Amino acid sequence: MDTPPNPEHRHRLIHWIIGIFVLIAVIGIVGRKGGDNGRRKPQVRGQDARESSRLTITNVTVTDREENSATVRWTTPRPADSQVMFGINSVFERGTPRSTELTTDHAVKLTDLRSGSKYLLNVISADEHGEIVCSQTTEFRTKGIPAFSELCEQPLGAALRSMPSRGSGIAWVDYDGDGKLDLFVCSETYKGSKLFHNDGDKFSDVTTTAGIGENARAAAWADYDLDGDPDLLICSGWKIFLFENKGGPGWTFANQSTLLPAQKSYTCEGVGWLDYNRDGRPDIVVTNGRHGLLVFENTGDPSGFFRDVSAAVGLGAAGPGTETGDYLSFADVNLDGFTDMLYNCKGGLLLQNMGGKRFELSQKARIAYSHRDRTGACWGDYDNDGDFDLLVPQRGGSRLFRNNGDGTFADVTASTGDLAKSQKSSLAAVWGDINNDGFLDLYVANTTANDLYVNNGNGTFKLRTEEYRVGGSDAISHGVLFADFDEDGDLDIFVNTERGHNSLFQNQLIVEDNHHYAQIKVGGKDGVIGAIVRLLGRDGKLAGIRQISGGEGWGSQSPPIAHFGAQPGKYRAVVTFSNGVKRGLDIQVDPTGKNVFTVDEKTPKVD
Repeated sequence: MDTPPNPEHRHRLIHWIIGIFVLIAVIGIVGRKGGDNGRRKPQVRGQDARESSRLTITNVTVTDREENSATVRWTTPRPADSQVMFGINSVFERGTPRSTELTTDHAVKLTDLRSGSKYLLNVISADEHGEIVCSQTTEFRTKGIPAFSELCEQPLGAALRSMPSRGSGIAWVDYDGDGKLDLFVCSETYKGSKLFHNDGDKFSDVTTTAGIGENARAAAWADYDLDGDPDLLICSGWKIFLFENKGGPGWTFANQSTLLPAQKSYTCEGVGWLDYNRDGRPDIVVTNGRHGLLVFENTGDPSGFFRDVSAAVGLGAAGPGTETGDYLSFADVNLDGFTDMLYNCKGGLLLQNMGGKRFELSQKARIAYSHRDRTGACWGDYDNDGDFDLLVPQRGGSRLFRNNGDGTFADVTASTGDLAKSQKSSLAAVWGDINNDGFLDLYVANTTANDLYVNNGNGTFKLRTEEYRVGGSDAISHGVLFADFDEDGDLDIFVNTERGHNSLFQNQLIVEDNHHYAQIKVGGKDGVIGAIVRLLGRDGKLAGIRQISGGEGWGSQSPPIAHFGAQPGKYRAVVTFSNGVKRGLDIQVDPTGKNVFTVDEKTPKVD
């Protein structure tokens, strides 16, 4: 696929090579004049003849594409030599050796390419008269292998590999608005947590310059002051921190923890965000041991942003959840517009949001599991029936609870195929459509090597860990999340471990004619956390549902992007923001394009 040439890039490219080409061309001409061994040289009858057939480049094609190589072919109207400049992010990254052979049919082989990756290239030719021409930019993708690639072993992910011990939660977000997902990685080691900026070709540790280095068990992002950029909330056991994003150009963070209501003490394992009263402002929930669950309402008043309403909403020291617990997972379980939450305490406490007034412990949910270990549950509509089901990791194998749509859940683990066979002790999990077939798959973090279960679309799952090469090391894994960090339309995986090295698995399953998806970025200043995204087909039927997370799994948080595997065609994305405002956008899934769409306050409202 050709893209319009970037004039600035072509100008820089030509200036970059012109000196070398002219020098080599002149040397080549002199060499040929002195050593032609009596061969008759082509005759050029004046400038007019040359002008009538100016050197051009046509028929640029990329053939013989393999996992790590490809051949570039093009033609010129008269004999010329050849070279190719290419790279993933810029054509200036690499260049092939110049071929001094003069020909009209050019073929240059590119080697040492990255499997399943998109490349940009320019081809360059120069004739014996020193005339140089550069082509338009061409894009191509190498063949992908049916597996993930571990990038922490490569320069792109090297910075993420080694962290201080006792790794915990993780949280993806684009904190600086450059369109690329950045990553906060928690470590319970003193000042061990790190913020990594996504540079495109690598991740850079910006913790010190950003000013947010603290030990952390859990982390979550939200724009609490509604200024248009995400702020960071973390807990470190005995304290919680709120860091305000000060914006560009420096993109530093200010510690605003004094805005939080004072507490006698903290025994905090988990934190998260939810708009419990549907006013569009994200509120804070904190797990605090025997002091129960704390809710800090976001008042929007800069002189005192948050107030403690724990007792008023039925929580706190007199409410449910005062036993030892840890992490939170949020979802609108009954789809009434008010986000509910699951607290991993006492075998699972499902706390229903009663119209934004108070939280009540569900008496009929029938969610029960082992509570002997810290564990991170996750919500997702695995059966595409329009409501959120629950996966709970635990000792002896995970449990899958199907949402019956009436406030109750059914333990369907026994009928889930390979998922039912596992007896591993599991700690965290995450849902995501890794093969873009329209069904949510499951990645489970264990106390040994992790597991990937692919959704068969019939309620059962197939274990594909070894085939897809995503097991990682045998280190204990905690934070696990899917995110399309490289913006190629499929979900990648990051794993944070307690000991050993972390893993960043780049998805290379989706290639060629199966690369179909739709990503809905939920933007705007209010109502983002907890927003529900529905993708409707051309017939109006539901193709998928997602909720923008305020916290999930092992103290972690997915980015505010709803990813759907979707075949090419027309769809309608409908987003119900947490304040009840509903907006709709008609989209077209292009089989060759970048299918990323934004729904924000500029998107038209719908009924």
